Amino acid sequence: MLRKSPLTGRSWLPSEHCQQLDRARCATVYFVRHGTTGYNLEGRWQGEINTELAPQGIEEATAAARAFTDQGVSFDAAYCSDLNRAHHTAKILSQPHDLVPTPCRALREPCLGEFEGLHKTVIHGEKYKHIFDKM
Repeated sequence: MLRKSPLTGRSWLPSEHCQQLDRARCATVYFVRHGTTGYNLEGRWQGEINTELAPQGIEEATAAARAFTDQGVSFDAAYCSDLNRAHHTAKILSQPHDLVPTPCRALREPCLGEFEGLHKTVIHGEKYKHIFDKM
């Protein structure tokens, strides 16, 4: 019944078996990416830069919240990155469940160093070609 993760070596229980066990021992976890930001629309890498959702991102989060509700999915808790774009997305997703999302720095996107804020054409251009050629 338990399966072993090829990445971590840890055992896990496939969700189809959760109905057979005490619910206190099983959980379903949903990972949702933040909605679109201005940086996404501009083609810029964000990393830990604290950007806001664009109107499109608010619409995406609202549609996702509606889809979860329409499918009968309910949440007992919500956790998100402490960055504005993720927190705003989580607030929209949590609202139908009367939850306040818990921001957690450990859920941030990784720091991208000097790439943060740069346009993807600059990052994949001549200046950094030597890095991507090694990949």
